[in-house]
Amino acid sequence: MIHLQHGGSNSLDNLVGLCGHCHALMHPSVEALSGNPAKAAVFPDRDSDNRVAVIRKPQNDEELQFDVARLSDVSRPDINTHAVTEASVPTSSETARHAGRSLQQLLLSDGFVPRTSAYHRVELVTSPTGVLSAVTPRSVTVNAGSDGEAIEIAEDDDDTTIYYSADSTTTDIEIEDPAEKTCSEQLQLRHQSGSRLQIEKPVAAPALTLSTAPEYVVGALNYFGWKPTKSGLIPGLILSVLLSFLLPSGVSVGAGIGLIFLTGLLLRVPRMYEDIITSPVDRITDKRKESS
Repeated sequence: MIHLQHGGSNSLDNLVGLCGHCHALMHPSVEALSGNPAKAAVFPDRDSDNRVAVIRKPQNDEELQFDVARLSDVSRPDINTHAVTEASVPTSSETARHAGRSLQQLLLSDGFVPRTSAYHRVELVTSPTGVLSAVTPRSVTVNAGSDGEAIEIAEDDDDTTIYYSADSTTTDIEIEDPAEKTCSEQLQLRHQSGSRLQIEKPVAAPALTLSTAPEYVVGALNYFGWKPTKSGLIPGLILSVLLSFLLPSGVSVGAGIGLIFLTGLLLRVPRMYEDIITSPVDRITDKRKESS
């Protein structure tokens, strides 16, 4: 079980019998092997040898990929270290052997909400109430609790998504906006296949004063500078390359950076208009009812 390339030998105490596909899973970069790693079982048998008990990275199943990847957060390879390759998920042998039958419970016991079973999801979409709340660098703080076994809060630049295990029936969500105003929502989570709710919430920002002015300057540079540049990076680079072929003098570095910024600014104009001009709504939508 210590590979030849790592100093192992062909003595019997270093060998274990494997089918062709599982053997190839141990050496996915060796094309001479007759097996195909993609055809090996995703999960090892519960009674498999600990030294070769690994989980194959799933294909064409995003939920399963997501769930098994998180097993790496709660376990590390041990006696199966030499069997873990780029085609497998790095977990302990015990986790690998039990995941096939107990994947959901393994995740729940560590506070994760499995995506391969029913779960509830609440999306929080915050909308600024004017230019100050659009550019403020202060973020919205979200706290949530439920009566279920597990809950996860995932945040990005603009929105927050809360996931609940299937046994959850109620949730209390507390939202604090940049102006430090707090509101609470209590929701029922009772859909058999998992609730899909969306909360749209207007948020305000602190008043513009001498003490808050510096943070608004930083926020404005981010909102009107960095975010457009980030949005325009790929399309702006493509335009720069195309113009370099069309223009005799090509495109200078400075012109290229300017093109990236202007492209991103144009792409973000609809979002900026919505943030600054439109009136935000305060409502809760059942996305399952809406889609049906």
